[in-house]
Amino acid sequence: MIDLEDTKKARTVLEANVAYHNLIASEYEIDASSAIIFSSATQQRLHNIASWLGDNTDGGLWVDIGCGTGNMLRSANKFFSMSVGFDISREMLRIAQGRFIDICLSDAAFLPIQSKSASVVSAISVIHHIYDLESVLSEIYRVLKPGGYLYSDLDPNNDCLFLNPLLHRYVRWVYRKILFFVKRLSDLREINPESIVPLQDLAEYHQHNNLFTPGFVSTIARKIGFSKVDVFLSFGALNPEMVGRKSDNISTMRNLSRPYFSLLLQK
Repeated sequence: MIDLEDTKKARTVLEANVAYHNLIASEYEIDASSAIIFSSATQQRLHNIASWLGDNTDGGLWVDIGCGTGNMLRSANKFFSMSVGFDISREMLRIAQGRFIDICLSDAAFLPIQSKSASVVSAISVIHHIYDLESVLSEIYRVLKPGGYLYSDLDPNNDCLFLNPLLHRYVRWVYRKILFFVKRLSDLREINPESIVPLQDLAEYHQHNNLFTPGFVSTIARKIGFSKVDVFLSFGALNPEMVGRKSDNISTMRNLSRPYFSLLLQK
């Protein structure tokens, strides 16, 4: 039976993501919430994992969901014969297209791709934006080839004792206040932090959901059918390497001290 309240909530979160990312697109790569994504250490990690996946798959089609301005695909294109990015934000895709990246406007729950056609699907700082995670992971599983990988990165680990949502919001708000003031002085585009923070909080739905943990996502992945589920805990940009590391045990104290997690799921 369809839960109408869940359907309505999923639609609300989706619409918040469209509105927020269309609004922030031109400043996304310098925004407070994106600093870790575009750090040199994270960029090196993306390059290294793309290289590793190129060596450990057939190097065919790489699909990036929530591709934004095309960040992940710039690394994937070096090691895969084909790549395409999907996003629900027209403004984000406009920037990616200007970088000669193949893109498509699409919800990650309904990918216009044949079953068993993708060697890799990636989701960089995306999963915590998705209300109905099981539907999206099932869709990813459908499009992956047998033996293919889902690689996700930079999602908040709400098991972490130091991941305080109120502190996170305050730091982000102060940063935006400073940026807003500087842009007013230089006549650049202004985005008022007073209006954008509530919208971002809704878009990043699971950032503020204590149930959203590595264990929670791993359980859904195994239920769907992924044969191998590896979790990597980190401080974000401060732990650049996944290649060559063993999967972290999420039942240890390490899980309580690392604010981010990455996943490598194999079909």
